[in-house]
Amino acid sequence: MSGANSGEAAVDILCEERFDMVVVDYKMPGVTGFEVFTQAARVLHPDLAAVLVTGHGASALMSEANPPFTSDELRSTVEQVLGGLAQETR
Repeated sequence: MSGANSGEAAVDILCEERFDMVVVDYKMPGVTGFEVFTQAARVLHPDLAAVLVTGHGASALMSEANPPFTSDELRSTVEQVLGGLAQETR
């Protein structure tokens, strides 16, 4: 497990390490989480699963997003995504 405090740092980590999934915040300093996903994660690792979260409620984002979540709901989402990946590899 790795963490990044900016979009650029996330891209650097993705260049150096392989992950089953990434959880990125839309509003990261510098490169946004969406850009990390579309311009780096998908390019470097096309099969990488991702969860995009944000604490900022922009109307354009909210129309495509789930409502606010708790840490338990985030954990459940991550488990569902990883569980789906495990089933695909069988």
